[in-house]
Amino acid sequence: MLTRREVILVKIEPVYGVDPVPVPAVNSVLVENPEWNLDSLRMNDRNGVRTSLGTLRKVYGGSLKGVSFDVEIKGSGAAGTAPEMDPLLRACGLGVTNVPATSDTYAPVSTGLESVTIYYYQDGTLHKMHGVVGNVTFNLEAGGIGMAKFEMVGHEPAAGMTDAALPAPTYDATVPDPAIGATFTVGAVPLITDKLEFGLNSEIAKNGDISSYDGFAMLQIVSRDVAGSYAPEAVLKAVKDFDTPLRTDAVEALLTGAIGTVAGNIFTISMPAIQEREFGPEDRNGVRAYAIGFGATEVSGDDEVSIVFT
Repeated sequence: MLTRREVILVKIEPVYGVDPVPVPAVNSVLVENPEWNLDSLRMNDRNGVRTSLGTLRKVYGGSLKGVSFDVEIKGSGAAGTAPEMDPLLRACGLGVTNVPATSDTYAPVSTGLESVTIYYYQDGTLHKMHGVVGNVTFNLEAGGIGMAKFEMVGHEPAAGMTDAALPAPTYDATVPDPAIGATFTVGAVPLITDKLEFGLNSEIAKNGDISSYDGFAMLQIVSRDVAGSYAPEAVLKAVKDFDTPLRTDAVEALLTGAIGTVAGNIFTISMPAIQEREFGPEDRNGVRAYAIGFGATEVSGDDEVSIVFT
């Protein structure tokens, strides 16, 4: 059984926890570094007092199933057609606004959150997960392919993993563009940075339910804290004041220019109000730079960040 022979299918659930049966021709997602784990595993101790110093057999009390993987940030190849990662973004608490033949914009939502079913094939075995929600972290590095790291969690069927042949997946053939040739501004000031990283940092409630076969209730995203970091090269304070915003709780807009050059495979990132949370020096190969951590705040509600595919 080879680690490179793996396939992941993802499909939105119209009803939470009900398998919509993803199919490889439509619901395949190209991923890197997939891993699964048992999340919130309950193994109950039995601490009866006896003559023996040995340990009594533990009692399994249910578990959730976790899976993580990286996905390339790219468009679908056609403006106004959702990217391959669309269901994963939506299961992480991002809603989508579609303008036909023009754009798909992803931004946080606080109502109408969605879930997915994931089929994870591993060269002969199948892990099914239902009612899946999760977290996503975006990472851009100069000259590299933008990546989204997903950490998902859901309910595994009572039977657990099963034997199943690998399906024949159909992937989006669009090739991602690297993070080059894009502007980067904070507070409307163009800056040189070699990276931008941020995540939704959502809290997922994993409450118990004695009536559930796995002992867990519906998984729900109950809060988020969009936060990240960037590392600009230092400039004179008269050009860009990095110090004062931290001291005054000021907010500034963060914007990237278009990443990509061909319609259908372009994305931009905007945050209307970021607040510095960390500020310190950094030596980048002899060039003075800063390490800046930030949190993205709302301006008019559910608008801390938007990712637009055009």
